[in-house]
Amino acid sequence: MAEFLSGFNLQLLIGVISLSLLQNISADLLSVDPGENVTLFCNITNYSETSWYHMNSADVRQIISTSQGKVDKLFQIVYNEDKSHFAITEISSSVSLMIIGVRDTDLGFYYCGGRNKKHIQFGKVISLNFTGGSNKITPSPDSHQVGGNGNCWIIVLCIMIVILLMTICMCVFCCRIQGKLNSPCCSHSTDSTEKEENIHYASVQYKRKFRSANNNSRPDLDSVTYATVAEQPQRH
Repeated sequence: MAEFLSGFNLQLLIGVISLSLLQNISADLLSVDPGENVTLFCNITNYSETSWYHMNSADVRQIISTSQGKVDKLFQIVYNEDKSHFAITEISSSVSLMIIGVRDTDLGFYYCGGRNKKHIQFGKVISLNFTGGSNKITPSPDSHQVGGNGNCWIIVLCIMIVILLMTICMCVFCCRIQGKLNSPCCSHSTDSTEKEENIHYASVQYKRKFRSANNNSRPDLDSVTYATVAEQPQRH
């Protein structure tokens, strides 16, 4: 039995994360009267091991687990949290959960999980509540507080996910805008550098002429010749 229970631990954690986000959206609502017997149907079939889980805002726990016999192919109970309160019925190769005398502590979300040698699968979530017109059992203030905390936790988690996605989108958008702004500046500076490299100044030639001795020994005016500035064609 310990080996059977330990095999579900990792997959149970994955299932809880997914189910906690989708429980208020995709759960099937089932309303019953206090003290009534109810059967919860499992929508997965053809698994040699099947378990049922109860989930509320406080915790998630396994309430019953079964294993299919190798000879008669019938499901036998391997673990039962409360034998007087929980039972199973086999319908079309699936294991349904029977709750005998529904109490306020039974309210919450239920789902089944099946496992064989190659696959593990979780069934659809079922939300169990009391009927709106029932006044036989008044829920305690603690139950209201627990339910409210669960809903708040779900809302906060959804808001955090939305904020994270918005932050990622804004970062990507800002990076693209910044890249577009920096691109012309870089190209302009590159062109300027190339132009500066292509311009070459010729050396300045300075010549001094002297007149002959018979024309007064005073030198003539200095003449300065500047070479032209040439720009080489750009290299591609």
